[in-house]
Amino acid sequence: MQRVLPGVFLCLGLVFSTAFGQDCLNYEGFPTQLGYDVVAPGPIDDMTYSGTALFATYGSELAVYDLSDVEHPSRILTLDLGGDASNPCASGDLLAVAVDGVGVRLFDI
Repeated sequence: MQRVLPGVFLCLGLVFSTAFGQDCLNYEGFPTQLGYDVVAPGPIDDMTYSGTALFATYGSELAVYDLSDVEHPSRILTLDLGGDASNPCASGDLLAVAVDGVGVRLFDI
């Protein structure tokens, strides 16, 4: 028991000293907005990105946005996936989206 208590007090001391002390990072102006807001046709449930493309799901739809010009992002495609869409995941040239009642829809991006 004697060996545990000094470790516990050391851990608590580290947690409280960083929580109540000042840190060395300057967060002024963080995060910085890069461009204009992306306007979605509905409340976004999930999203992911690959390169300059943003993929967002809302309800049964998948929206694809072009972010190559962050000052003027644009929606380039909206697809109805036939069921509640969620958890888009992009890797390489593949986009996978879970769709209720369908399974997983795969897209070549």
